[in-house]
Amino acid sequence: PRLPGREFEVVWRRAPGSANGLLMAVVEKRNVTVVGNGTRALEELIHADDIAINRAELYLHLHSRHLTEIPAAGESVILNPTGSYAHGADCVYRPELVTDALRDSVTAYCRQFPGLHYARLDLRAVDEDELSAGKFRVTEIGGCCHVSSVVRDTSLGVWNAYPIVWRQVRLCLQAGADNLRLGVRPVPLTFVLTRWSQARSRSDTFAIVDRT
Repeated sequence: PRLPGREFEVVWRRAPGSANGLLMAVVEKRNVTVVGNGTRALEELIHADDIAINRAELYLHLHSRHLTEIPAAGESVILNPTGSYAHGADCVYRPELVTDALRDSVTAYCRQFPGLHYARLDLRAVDEDELSAGKFRVTEIGGCCHVSSVVRDTSLGVWNAYPIVWRQVRLCLQAGADNLRLGVRPVPLTFVLTRWSQARSRSDTFAIVDRT
C-alpha cells in the first residue's frame, strides 16, 4: 500500500570522524496524475496530458491492463505506483526546503550506521512544512551508487544539474580517501563486480493489476 504523505529525497554527507552532517540536495518526487472527464479512456488522458506525455511509454506499460477504462469526471488517476523516478514520479529540485531541523534529524538517523558518510534517503512526510521541521519516515536509504535525482529535474538543464551531482561525486571520493587514511580496508574488486552483475540482471518491470 502507498504510504500517506508526500515523497522527498535528501542527499546527506558528513566527513569521517565528524559528528555533524550536511544536506547537499532535497528533491520532491511528485505524483503524475491525469483527471478523468467521463468520456476519455485512460490511454487518451495520458496522451493529452502535458506532463504524462513525456513518459507516455512507461505509463502505458504500467497501466496496460486499464488503458481502455474511462475514469469518471473529476476522478484523479495517479500514474506512478511509487515515488521512484523509474516508476514515473516527477522530480523537482527543492533547495529551499533545507533547514537546520531537517539536517539534524537526518544526521541523527544516519548515526545509526557506523561508517556511513554519504547517503541518499527517500522520505515520506505529511507536507513540506513537516519535512522542513525534521518530521518524516524513511522508506529507502542508498549509498554512493545512488545518483541524486537532481538530474531528473528537466527545468534545471544539464549545466545547472550536473555540477550538483559532480560535487556529490567528489565528496564521495574524498570520504573514501579519508577512510583509507584511517586504515579502513577497501571492498574487494571481485565483490563489487559480483554485485554489479547482480544489479544488471535485475528487472523492475511490472504492470499495475488493480488500479483501485
